[in-house]
Amino acid sequence: MSRVAHKAGLSWSTVMRMLTTTLDLDSGVDHRHVRHLGVDEHRFRTVRYLRDPDTHAVTRVEPWSIVFTDLDDGAILDVVDRRRGATVKKWLAARPRWWRRRVQLVALDMSSEFRAAVRKALPKARISVDHCPVVRLANEMLTKVRRRRVWELHERRGRATDTPWKHRKLLTCAGDKLSVRQRTKLQEILAEDIELAVAWGIKEHVRQLLAARDTPSFQRAWAKLERAVKATRLAEPAGLFRTLRAWRRELLTFCRTRVTNARTEAANLTARRSRGSVGGTATMTTIDAASLATAATDRGVTPGPRSKLKSRQSAPWIRRRRYASKTSRIRACSAVKFSCSSLRRTRCVGWASFWAAGV
Repeated sequence: MSRVAHKAGLSWSTVMRMLTTTLDLDSGVDHRHVRHLGVDEHRFRTVRYLRDPDTHAVTRVEPWSIVFTDLDDGAILDVVDRRRGATVKKWLAARPRWWRRRVQLVALDMSSEFRAAVRKALPKARISVDHCPVVRLANEMLTKVRRRRVWELHERRGRATDTPWKHRKLLTCAGDKLSVRQRTKLQEILAEDIELAVAWGIKEHVRQLLAARDTPSFQRAWAKLERAVKATRLAEPAGLFRTLRAWRRELLTFCRTRVTNARTEAANLTARRSRGSVGGTATMTTIDAASLATAATDRGVTPGPRSKLKSRQSAPWIRRRRYASKTSRIRACSAVKFSCSSLRRTRCVGWASFWAAGV
C-alpha cells in the first residue's frame, strides 16, 4: 500500500480511503459452489484499550475476526469481525438457500459456539473437527500430570535437575516416531513415575484414535481409550475423555474424511500478511478489505495445474531466486550476530540496532 501511494504521489491515508470506498468487498461467495467450508477465528493485532472521550471509560478491544475459507482450493470467502457463534450463524443465514444445501462438510476447531451455529444454519452438513486441537489437549493433559507430580514430590516447580522436566518435550513427542535412543530414555523416565506413565499411555491412545481411517478402526481405538481412562482414577485423563466424548461425532467425521482446517490456517497467514500492508493504524474495515483484495490477487496470479513448469531448465530464475534468498538469510544472520556482540560489549546499543539490522 505504501509503494502504491509513493508511485501515485499520494498519501497513504488517501489511497487507503480510496480502497475502502471503491473496493467491492463481495468476493463472489454467493456464486461459488462450496462443498467443504472452513471456519476459523483469527486475531489480526494485539489487544488495545480505548478511552471514551465523553465518559473517560476504558474499553478493552479484542480485534478478533472469523475467516471463512473454501477448503477445496483454499480461497478466502469472507472475513467477518468478532468471533461469536451468532456471527457465524448470521453469515451463513445471509447465503442463498441453494448455496447452503451444497455445503457437505464444515471443518472447524473445537468451538462449541461455532458448532451450534453450523448445526442450526446447515443441518444437513457434517462437521469435522481439526486434529491439531485434540493433540494439543492430550499434550496439555500430560503436562498437567507432570507438573502435579513435581509439586507432590518436591513441593516446588520443575527444575533442570528433575528428569521429567528436563525431558518434557520428549514426553509430548509421538511415540512411534522416536529413535532407539529416545525410546530408551523415555522408558527410563516413565519407570520412575507410574502416574506419568499412565498419562503418557492415554496420550498415545488419543493419537491412535486420530490415526483411524474408517468406522471399525475408530470404534476399536475408542474402546481402548475408554478402557484406559476408566482403569485409572486420575482427574486429568477423565477431563480429557469428557471433552472427546462431547466431540465424538466430529472426530469420527474427521477420521472418515480426513478433512482438516489446514487451508483455513493458511488463509489466516494470508490475511495477516495483508494486514501488514495497510499499516499499524489500520482499522478492522481496512484490514478486511486488504485481506480480500490480497486473496483475490493471489487467486489471479496463482498458476493452474496445467501451467506448472516441468523442469528448472525452463525457468532459470527459480535457481537464482533460491540463491538470492539464501544470501539474504546469511546477511540477516550476520547482522543479528553483529548487533548481539555489540550489545554485549557496550550494553548501550539498544533495540535500534536490531531494527537497523533488519530483524
